[in-house]
Amino acid sequence: MNNQLTLKPVTRFFLERRFGHQALVDAENKIEKLMKNQGLKGRIRLLVGPSGTSKTAMLEIMEKKYPPIIAEFSGANLPQILSIRLTSAANTKALYWCLIEGLGVKPVGNEYQLRNQFNELVKNMPLKLIAIDEIQHTLPNKSTSSKTQNIADTIKNIVDETKIPMLLIGLENSLSLVENSFSRATTMQKEEDQLYRRALSPIRFKPVEYADNTAMVTILKGYTAIFEQVKAKFGTSILNLLDADIMNRLWLASEGYIGRLSEIFCEALEVCEESQQITLSTLGEAYDEVNSWNTSSINPFTARSQKELDQLKTSIFLSQKRKESKTKIEQDAA
Repeated sequence: MNNQLTLKPVTRFFLERRFGHQALVDAENKIEKLMKNQGLKGRIRLLVGPSGTSKTAMLEIMEKKYPPIIAEFSGANLPQILSIRLTSAANTKALYWCLIEGLGVKPVGNEYQLRNQFNELVKNMPLKLIAIDEIQHTLPNKSTSSKTQNIADTIKNIVDETKIPMLLIGLENSLSLVENSFSRATTMQKEEDQLYRRALSPIRFKPVEYADNTAMVTILKGYTAIFEQVKAKFGTSILNLLDADIMNRLWLASEGYIGRLSEIFCEALEVCEESQQITLSTLGEAYDEVNSWNTSSINPFTARSQKELDQLKTSIFLSQKRKESKTKIEQDAA
């Protein structure tokens, strides 16, 4: 185990690599279509999905594609994409505050003043997109709260007044901002309806399903290509990720979440000695260290029998069904 307070160079190198699987390619195309509205009309699009499904990675791809532009006279770096990440219990004032700070400027005044300050700032910037990550933090605990209406109204005002498209990134429940689901009182739906009319169809990221071998192969080919770069630079290799048994164990370890795979591979690189191969034993040690999503006592990389692997698969499926039932109950109650 690496005892240093910083990640090993090989791990940092791995984390800096990206590969474009189909979900990311499709999402990029949809974000590009949203950005075509810049300067013409206020439009929004939601990118939603569970944690670990590459939502933030998608944003990083767009930021790399549209880096800051150096101003001709001042030499300042002017962003093409304004990207912020919200924290818990964000309200409308906090939203403007974070946006202004994201531009590298000190926010000043009450919410009305912040609104004017932001609108003046973006007039002189080449912004093509406003991206708000963790947008679910603007939602209240109860679906009937007027807070959601206020947030929807603020988002509508921002895109109307600036004519800059907005990408809202968050968990599935973020869709309630535009789906007319937070209030059944028609008098409470006015602003939400207006936001709904400004929204393009959402982008949904989901974990790879157990039987979707095509998607799993595509993802593991991407990771294989990254590990080839790792081997060329650092000498550290990995076992064949496309072997059928290894693929099965990797799915059981991650439940199809790309982010979880990345966590396991990163920890495996931390565990592995330089110029050695990452084996099932190494992956097993890494899984024990980072796994916080599966309460089963079975480690998919060190399990020696098919019976154990089948038990783990059954446990995962039952857990998924319980989560789906809980979500349905919460939605019906709302």
